[in-house]
Amino acid sequence: MSTLELEHLKHTNASSNNITLAADGSLTLGSVTGDLTVDTNTLKVDATNDRVYVNRTSQSSSHDAFVVSSPAGGVGGGNTRVNATITAEDLTGDSGAHANAFIVTKAKGNYYNGLEISSTSAHIGGWIGHYNGGDNSRALQARIGGTGINASDTMAMKIDINGVVSMPVRGVLRGVNVEGVGGGYSPASVVVTATFPDVGYASGIIQASAGHYGVTNHAAHRLSMFQSGPYFAEFNVYNHTNSAQGAWSFSWSSGTLTVTKSAGTYAGGGPYSIFVAWGRS
Repeated sequence: MSTLELEHLKHTNASSNNITLAADGSLTLGSVTGDLTVDTNTLKVDATNDRVYVNRTSQSSSHDAFVVSSPAGGVGGGNTRVNATITAEDLTGDSGAHANAFIVTKAKGNYYNGLEISSTSAHIGGWIGHYNGGDNSRALQARIGGTGINASDTMAMKIDINGVVSMPVRGVLRGVNVEGVGGGYSPASVVVTATFPDVGYASGIIQASAGHYGVTNHAAHRLSMFQSGPYFAEFNVYNHTNSAQGAWSFSWSSGTLTVTKSAGTYAGGGPYSIFVAWGRS
């Protein structure tokens, strides 16, 4: 068998070596133009579409620049799971024992970034960040459903810059649904209405408050226990009304609870809040 011994390969018109062979057996390549394929599909660089694949050679999503898959039989055995792991275990670390590992996503401008979760069947949701136009508007959001992020999906949870956690659609805590409405500042002469859907066959508490000067002066408060099912039953624990502020009333129809404050005579305003907690069968 013949052996060709050399250190460099260079095209006549090239300004530098195209291939360099080192004594340790390593290979250095110059610029590679066009597609690059290693071991059929273990690594594929698609120069036409500017994509890189691992264990795959094509992808239907137009947004994917880097795609990691697995052979049909799995990597190292096991054909029901594939992982992409970022590990810090080989770093020197702090005191030789501790080091961080992160996945970093970075949006441009005011748009979203984070983790989008989907299936071959449909889009599922995501845990994302939103800059939203300013430092004080930054938030983390959990979104569910729809066809994509901010595409007919539902913002199920939000954490704002002050650490306040809100659940815009539905809150569930150990089987108990908790919802609140903070109305901010509203004139006493304005009717306030809030609806809570899907409160059928439930037992719970309703608390509604509105005020201006004090707890009783120019104020209206109501605390009730309720039971809903084929019918709606309510037990008033406390009900304070005031002609200046109005009065609270509760109604139920086809599984939807409606909380309403009637208009008062006072032209000034004040804060109001509505709190509903219930458990369902």
